[in-house]
Amino acid sequence: MLQETPTSTSTLVVRQDFTDEDLAGIYGRLRRDGSLETIFWMGVPSLTDFLGTYGTHNAALLETVDEDGFHYPVGLGWVNSTRRINLATEDRTVEVGFGIARSCRGLRETLFFGRAVLRIAFEKSPHIIACVGVTPQPNLGAVMFARLLGMNISGPIPNYASWDGIPCGAYVSCMTRRAFYNGGQ
Repeated sequence: MLQETPTSTSTLVVRQDFTDEDLAGIYGRLRRDGSLETIFWMGVPSLTDFLGTYGTHNAALLETVDEDGFHYPVGLGWVNSTRRINLATEDRTVEVGFGIARSCRGLRETLFFGRAVLRIAFEKSPHIIACVGVTPQPNLGAVMFARLLGMNISGPIPNYASWDGIPCGAYVSCMTRRAFYNGGQ
């Protein structure tokens, strides 16, 4: 479990061991603050689909822990779509993504969580040589965030994503294993 203390009254915790109730909690929080539509730009999953997808995949939950020890879910990250890139080796890339509730999007918290999700991805296998993500062109905040994490950004690629149900360009961000462990790009 990764942990950081951003203030004197709360601690950030990244957990990979969580229950369906924990997942339902972050789903509800993201729905209430309007983040689901931004995070799941291909379409917002139902709670049932959300639990089925993130309860069985490599996911991480970001929580704040208050001074009384109560945990509050504030973000979800995931690692999926591992793709072999060379038949002669075991080298692979993996797709990553994450989202944080609007009320908890301080730069320190988001960078901490973004790095944790990348670390989880690279720790899955020594054969993962790069993490990639796709961001719709209108979501410039997420593109800037990927840049702050040290990811290389390519694009926009025309009509590679959608935003509000309308096809749009997309940026592809990439972090290589070497760059991650050497401080980015």
